[in-house]
Amino acid sequence: MIMKTYRFLMIALVVAMATLSFLPAPAQNNRTYHKEKFQVVDTTAFYLYTQNKNVVPPGGKGMYRADLYFFSTTSDSPILPLTIENLKSAYPAHIAFHYALDAYFNSDKQLMAYDAYAKMYKLKYLFLQTLVSYNNSND
Repeated sequence: MIMKTYRFLMIALVVAMATLSFLPAPAQNNRTYHKEKFQVVDTTAFYLYTQNKNVVPPGGKGMYRADLYFFSTTSDSPILPLTIENLKSAYPAHIAFHYALDAYFNSDKQLMAYDAYAKMYKLKYLFLQTLVSYNNSND
């Protein structure tokens, strides 16, 4: 009798947790690469990821948690730190994108800027706009 009650309570608890969103995000929202988990942020054109990690400042004193950002060109390609140089290296023939990165972003920290009106990351918007011009020039 006690085991039946225990099982019932456990099932009820799992259902309640799922209903109230206390369970971890589904696996499709995460990717494991080199034994590290990355949360998928956006999949338009290329993949953006985030990872909350302990960071040691350049002075080496103390430690704090920070969101770090990464990208990959496809769902199974290597995950790289999200930097202007890494984006240029990932798309070497996409020169219009290189110029757009230089024109619109002064630092790597600006790459995750979000446009609330367009409901997309500015980086993704620039990539898609320059991709259209890139494809038209190759036709």
